Amino acid sequence: MTYTAFVVRLTRTGGPEVPRIEQSSINELGAGQVWLEQDAIGNNYLDVTQRNGAVPLQLPPGLGLEGAGRVAAIGPGVTNVKGGDRVAYATGPIGSYASGRVYPAERLVHLPSDLSPTDAASVLFKGDYGAVPSEVDLSRRSDDGRPDLRRSRWPRAINDAVGQASRRFRDRSAAPLI
Repeated sequence: MTYTAFVVRLTRTGGPEVPRIEQSSINELGAGQVWLEQDAIGNNYLDVTQRNGAVPLQLPPGLGLEGAGRVAAIGPGVTNVKGGDRVAYATGPIGSYASGRVYPAERLVHLPSDLSPTDAASVLFKGDYGAVPSEVDLSRRSDDGRPDLRRSRWPRAINDAVGQASRRFRDRSAAPLI
């Protein structure tokens, strides 16, 4: 089966005029891979610094490190997800700026039914900067139905603007700081 998506690619670094939308296809999934139909992607300042060359990339890459969507197909050996599962991911491989993509199944997290793909894609990568815990099972719920963050580990590097704002939330959640 052929899997096709529209993807954002860079052939050089520069301003916002540099990214190009291309159609890309693959014919089969490798072991441990899934094909995701993406519903939402995250966008953050790292994407800008990669695009403008301040953070070097080997060209021609895509852009983006986080997204959420539905598993459309699974490759050989995939057991942790199945077709139709709602999932999200953060931190590479790079290439979330796409309508669909290949992704390592082992790096996916399942989305609870009450968490939208847009919300998941917008916060998962932020864990590296302190907005959410660096290790959290979003499906684990407290008695009131919210994600249970008390058993999560928060990164020590919460010094950016988002991290500063999240510090108060972290303090109220009683999650340990690492």
